[in-house]
Amino acid sequence: MTYWLYNLFLALFFVLSLPILPFVVLSGKRFRKGFLQRFGLYPRQIYEAVRGSRPIWIHAVSVGEVLSASRLAGQLRERFPGRK
Repeated sequence: MTYWLYNLFLALFFVLSLPILPFVVLSGKRFRKGFLQRFGLYPRQIYEAVRGSRPIWIHAVSVGEVLSASRLAGQLRERFPGRK
């Protein structure tokens, strides 16, 4: 019985908080800072730093991917010193 009530409460909470959630998330300074970068829109300084070169973009999400990507980035720097 309590499991059923718990699921009902959770579902109601989710449905009621759904319209408010985007405002709460977007009002956070940490989330807004990199919001446009999530859609591929980077600050002008980044574009100017890589202008004229062929950058190598590395994407990582989880902690394991970031650790692997950092190792990969180090090896790429050694192999291609002129690339950014």
